[in-house]
Amino acid sequence: MSGRFVRGPDGLVVAVDAVALGQGGTANVFPGRVIDPGALQLPDNVAVKVLQPGLRRKAAWASQFVESGRRASMISHPNLVRLFCACDPVAEGLSKHEQGEIDAPWILMEHLSPVSLDRMRPQLQQQFGNSWLRGACTIVGGVLRGLEAVHAGGLVHRDVKPGNVLFSDRQEPKLSDFTSARLSKPGVVTNMHGTPAFMAPEQRLRPRAVDHRADLYGVGTTLTWLVRAVDPFYLFHDEHRRAVLTGVHSAVAAVIDRACQFDPARRFASAAEMLEALNEAARSLGEQAPEPGSAAPSLQEPSTWTSLTEG
Repeated sequence: MSGRFVRGPDGLVVAVDAVALGQGGTANVFPGRVIDPGALQLPDNVAVKVLQPGLRRKAAWASQFVESGRRASMISHPNLVRLFCACDPVAEGLSKHEQGEIDAPWILMEHLSPVSLDRMRPQLQQQFGNSWLRGACTIVGGVLRGLEAVHAGGLVHRDVKPGNVLFSDRQEPKLSDFTSARLSKPGVVTNMHGTPAFMAPEQRLRPRAVDHRADLYGVGTTLTWLVRAVDPFYLFHDEHRRAVLTGVHSAVAAVIDRACQFDPARRFASAAEMLEALNEAARSLGEQAPEPGSAAPSLQEPSTWTSLTEG
């Protein structure tokens, strides 16, 4: 460990490594070792997510980053990366000594391997072999169980994608990165957040209208990417979606088709409902053999945004 530390309220002290586990546009994640847990019950090894220097000077970003971390820390589920606490040392009025060497807003969280689903796909596909479709349903089912807890806690994740699914030592999928998470109350969100290829169309067009059904769209695009290995950007377009799903087992295709409807009202009403449909589809896989090794067809992307908004 280097000599860098973060300090929080109630005596919390964590030594932070200088080498990042992962880097992103919003924040970097570093391994950390708990020196003094203060009032918290913490494992010895943790991860520390630190807001990028360019964003910490923007009060709205810093506030949003910390608030999302604090709300997510109140939700615990085996299929979610555990968040322990979040802190903005400057906003909380901590002295230079109390702040530690890192004075940017940070989130303290569970330490996992940084290898996410988007990088694990080839290995997992080889591991599952001919049962890969069932394996993909199992992974996505874990994500849906985690989302049930997120939504029950009043949050919308807003960035469900393969890159935000990590794995425990027991290979359990865990949804991560709550820095885009917001309250599910309509009108709370006023700006676009998410990853364009995987996010629901209303996140681009009507961010104030985003609710938990946008996350279910993200699950549908993630499952499509797993079973088809294609960019799912245009899945909300009916013709394109039908072309992408050609050759996919009909029961699984039906789940994706409903999850990725342009109109949120035509999607599943909840993560629990989608999970039930996905489990039913997985049970039917032995009844209709998917076409082995079938490749996704050559697809034409819709040429104008106007055509996309027609659903």
